[in-house]
Amino acid sequence: MAGEVEERKSCPLCGGRLEPGISTVPFVFEGTVIVVKDVPAESCRSCHEPYVSGNVTDKLTRLLTRLKALQTEVSIVSYVDREAA
Repeated sequence: MAGEVEERKSCPLCGGRLEPGISTVPFVFEGTVIVVKDVPAESCRSCHEPYVSGNVTDKLTRLLTRLKALQTEVSIVSYVDREAA
């Protein structure tokens, strides 16, 4: 439609369309696996790769730093639960 600007977001990996939603994001470090559920992200409809904002990345970094310090082999946590903390 004339006069309207449509923001087109596409996946950098496959070119698929990105849609906002909630994702589960795994992180693998030497000796540790951390799975963070309920992460606000834009996910590709084609390849399902999640992309998070800078704000979410900052919160994930703080969360991962705390969890790595626990020295557990596997941790599964919810981003929503940790967001308020």
